[in-house]
Amino acid sequence: MTTNVLAKMYNTLTAAERGPLLLAAVARGDEVERQRLLDAATWKRWRVTDTYGFTVGVGFVFSDYVVLQWDHLAMHFFARLHWMYAECLITADVERLKREFPDFDPDADDRFDLETCDFMADVSAYKFCVNETAWAMFRDELRIGPDVLPMDDVLFEMAVKRLPNEAPSADELLARYPDRFRRDDGQPPFQFVTPADVCDGWRELFRKLVGQWE
Repeated sequence: MTTNVLAKMYNTLTAAERGPLLLAAVARGDEVERQRLLDAATWKRWRVTDTYGFTVGVGFVFSDYVVLQWDHLAMHFFARLHWMYAECLITADVERLKREFPDFDPDADDRFDLETCDFMADVSAYKFCVNETAWAMFRDELRIGPDVLPMDDVLFEMAVKRLPNEAPSADELLARYPDRFRRDDGQPPFQFVTPADVCDGWRELFRKLVGQWE
């Protein structure tokens, strides 16, 4: 049975039956199938307040901000822990470790060197601070106070206070890791993401979401 024939039957399916098909079509990038499933859906009419689009938009942007920040924090702490692990290996009595732990291999390919760990920690800290500044910019534009959407987490609050004092600037990253950002001749110099860049992306996302409810 072809998909064209199946499409004619979509309106006989329930939302719970069409839902998985819709997600599968989106996952494989099948725009034709996605549209067929949407066309077969039954429209519902709802009454919402004129502030609904605003709250939905802010909620989505806040969720994106939270996910990004936790990703950067996870990478930062991962790198710092591996830095300590790598330093221990460098200063440890390797022969003793080999005797006590037969599976220990100090030369394994999956060992991170200190420079790599430093780079990962510094970049993730830089991005975390960029996003914090961008979130403050976005909030200020919408006149949302800093206490309206709090991150009630001790680790997160500690990072917000400490990382701005520890994170390198874009110029410092270039100075510390010139080989990491080296470009071939003829290419423009590497451009770091800025708070304005991030805020622009969130602003555009917010406008699109709010526009759907106007």
